[in-house]
Amino acid sequence: MGAKTIIACVLLALATVLVAKDVRDPVGTITDAPAAARPGNAGSGKALSRIDSGFLIDAARSSRAEIEAAELAERVSSHADVKRFARRMIEEHGKAADDLAALAKLKGVELPETPSVAQRTELTALKALSGHVFDKTYASRLGVRAHEKTLATFRTAVNRARDPDVKEFATRQLPVLQRHLEEAQALRAAVGRDR
Repeated sequence: MGAKTIIACVLLALATVLVAKDVRDPVGTITDAPAAARPGNAGSGKALSRIDSGFLIDAARSSRAEIEAAELAERVSSHADVKRFARRMIEEHGKAADDLAALAKLKGVELPETPSVAQRTELTALKALSGHVFDKTYASRLGVRAHEKTLATFRTAVNRARDPDVKEFATRQLPVLQRHLEEAQALRAAVGRDR
């Protein structure tokens, strides 16, 4: 096992621990955010609840992580299915990110421009990989696991969001994210068979 692979494995293990503990950037939490990043009343007449604004921030971070991972996969992978999946993630998460940004602006919530600490660690580890190991890791961790976590976040928002626009956004995205998860599961199986 090469040094890059060992480093990537250590980083992936660290990312797993961070995700398991649900560690967030201090900027990602509403209470620790600077005043400009706190939910306001732009366009809505009242501030969003912590649950709603927290969901918008989490959704923005997840979308950014998916897009960055997919852009990397497009550049690094030589597997046609991985490249096809990555292109679709860039397009569909990009559109969702645009819709999310418009909603956040309307609601007075400043969205982060980077993934969370755990997601950035995962992306850094992914950058150290290549070939079949890259494809398997991308399909499994940034395809399947990331979409499982994102789906759980969106389902929670559908059930707990107080703002009707936030609830509608989460509801509209659920079938898309479910399809992404199913495609990622198929990709993981295909990449596993190719070895």
